[in-house]
Amino acid sequence: MKAVLLYSYGDPSQLRYEETAVPKYGGNEVLVKMHPASINPSDVKVCSGAAKSRFSIEFLAILGRPFQ
Repeated sequence: MKAVLLYSYGDPSQLRYEETAVPKYGGNEVLVKMHPASINPSDVKVCSGAAKSRFSIEFLAILGRPFQ
């Protein structure tokens, strides 16, 4: 699948549109095909590192998905 991957905190140059593995899902989950068309304000904060204390992420990260 194609996704915008975040390699590290910083400016938009840290984002790359690349091929990545399809996420694995379990018995009580479904895989949904999406076509996002925008970036949420929370994505900007996550990308820059401004939301580190609230949203911890592991790199490579995919933006535009719910944080759990």
